[in-house]
Amino acid sequence: MTANAVRPWWGRYLAIPFRERGRSWRGCDCRGLALLVLEEECGVHVPEPAELYGSTDPRNGAALADFARAQAALWRPAAVEPFAVLSFAVAGRPVHVGVAIDAQTFLHAQQGVGVRVAGLAEREPGETRWGERLLGAYRYAG
Repeated sequence: MTANAVRPWWGRYLAIPFRERGRSWRGCDCRGLALLVLEEECGVHVPEPAELYGSTDPRNGAALADFARAQAALWRPAAVEPFAVLSFAVAGRPVHVGVAIDAQTFLHAQQGVGVRVAGLAEREPGETRWGERLLGAYRYAG
């Protein structure tokens, strides 16, 4: 890449630190990052109920999964392609999302790391490859 080359769209997100319940450039969790990317890159605003995390322990995957199921009608299945929101299982629970960069890589916010690029072929400690834990790819249609 030359000094004059254009930075890829996802490059500017790499400086964002992980912040539980974060929804801005100052810090994001995985869902916050997906919402920020959709808004900034695609002009798509996904409304989010203020009470989503209000009384919900963020480690309670069941409550977050219930919310995701309730929102399912607003999302349409898609291919793993740029800007599709990818849903992943972590420790067997559907609690993580990322944004596809292309068919093999995605952007996500990870606790203790911040925003980073990962590949579907990568393996996390104690887990199988991301691609094996991919539950689906979606586009917001609400």
